[in-house]
Amino acid sequence: MIVTTLLQFMFACIGVQLFKGKFYRCTDEAKSSSEVCKGTYILYKDGDVNQPTIHRRLWHNSDFNFDNVLKAMMALFTVSTFEGWPSLLYKAIDSNRENLGPIYNYRVEISIFFIIYIIIIAFFMMNIFVGFVIVTFQEQGEKEYKNCELDKNQVRVCSFTKCLFVCLVQNDSAI
Repeated sequence: MIVTTLLQFMFACIGVQLFKGKFYRCTDEAKSSSEVCKGTYILYKDGDVNQPTIHRRLWHNSDFNFDNVLKAMMALFTVSTFEGWPSLLYKAIDSNRENLGPIYNYRVEISIFFIIYIIIIAFFMMNIFVGFVIVTFQEQGEKEYKNCELDKNQVRVCSFTKCLFVCLVQNDSAI
């Protein structure tokens, strides 16, 4: 767990260096900097020119960003859960210079950062962590059987007979 957290911290620091202040965008996609993202713009509801609505231009940041290490760790945690990470990846690929809006596919090579992170943290380290938890539970189970008068082979025979009994009951009910 500590190793995983340290690796995530390391990736968060790298993410801050790569993406700090680069996930900002204007609500009006035609404007690409905070200086010109002022005033209002017209947005047509459902693309219908007969239903115009006026909206204020706002310069806002993404919910998940890399502006500091804690926010970066939160963003990377969402990547490791595989929930909503493609939108974060696309924002990173489109990211321009600091305080400038996105440019479509501006830095495609930055996706390597996310791929390496997913391989190391999400696949490798999380599997090690889950494996460690399973081994710990197995050891605790063996400690409980130690106080019992059964040896390991007898315990295995008991568990096999339970499985066999369940299979037989299921087959009888299917007939």
